[in-house]
Amino acid sequence: MPFKNANVSLVSFSVEAQGSNVAHFMVVETSLHLNPRHAQYDEEAVRSLIEAARQYLESGGNDLMGVRLVSNRGGES
Repeated sequence: MPFKNANVSLVSFSVEAQGSNVAHFMVVETSLHLNPRHAQYDEEAVRSLIEAARQYLESGGNDLMGVRLVSNRGGES
């Protein structure tokens, strides 16, 4: 089952390799501003999205190490 959320526009997966260590991540592109200094930053919405993604990972029984959020919004300053 795909991960779905009102603030998510795209979900992809990445692999990071350092030496012999390999880590898999779910990458979530979101319409939320992720910069806490931005006027439209919504801490509760960001935390809610993180928690939903964590629950998705836990229910999937996979070997993903974590979640990375990426904003598709400009003006992050």
